[in-house]
Amino acid sequence: MNRTVRGAIVAVFGAVIAAMASPACVEYPQSIVVLKVVRPKPNEEGGCTVEPDANGLVNGTLDVLIAQSYSASLAVRNELRSSKDLGKARSEASNVYLLGATVRLTLASGEALTSDPGLDGRAGNEFRTEGSGFLEPGTLSSITVNLLDGAAVCQIARRVEERVNNLKVRPQDQSVQVIAFARVQAQTLGGLSIESQEFQFPINVCWGCLANVTLAGGVCSAPAAAAGDDKPTCNPGQDASITCDKCKSISEYCANGAVSVLPKQCARALAP
Repeated sequence: MNRTVRGAIVAVFGAVIAAMASPACVEYPQSIVVLKVVRPKPNEEGGCTVEPDANGLVNGTLDVLIAQSYSASLAVRNELRSSKDLGKARSEASNVYLLGATVRLTLASGEALTSDPGLDGRAGNEFRTEGSGFLEPGTLSSITVNLLDGAAVCQIARRVEERVNNLKVRPQDQSVQVIAFARVQAQTLGGLSIESQEFQFPINVCWGCLANVTLAGGVCSAPAAAAGDDKPTCNPGQDASITCDKCKSISEYCANGAVSVLPKQCARALAP
């Protein structure tokens, strides 16, 4: 046999063996895909409903004077094909359980933004956030996860606090853009662990930009909710303006106009 031909056969055989020995998860690249972030809507039962086929947000907004973390509902599609054997009574292996996501954060400049400290005490810009969901093959569903956690918000707030103190500017005029990169983890009924592509989503962090605060004598004077408008607000402090009567129970700014650049939990985190 020609040496060149023999070498080619050996190379092909080696490639086949390597492919057989590779982890099973590489057989399904991007078997689940994150498509967009959708806003939850209040429902008649007093809760919130996520419609994964609704229009997606181009970017998010977090008002630190109302909320200190950003929760996002990710629309996820299962790209796996159905592998059910109709001749046998067995579970559908291409159904997928959504388990949560891994998130890394950067500033708009590309600088890594630190988040929760790791087990070794060092801070990193990647953290794990839990969630749940279920997807049949070819369907769309959602999973709600934390894209911007309190530890990262504290890092941003400390930077803005320094700017406010040094430049004597108003916190309400400050904003910081953060880029969240999320990978959703899942598992098929067949036991295969899979992961989505890295989904990128910008979040604008601000102080008071979403709060419609109308004060009279230091007290919120916004009118009471109109008839038919008594549904709960989903994720107050995120992505939509809110009147002070709907956020005064969770925000000192909504209740009495008090402005603090650094949220209280950040100060506690610095305490010995």
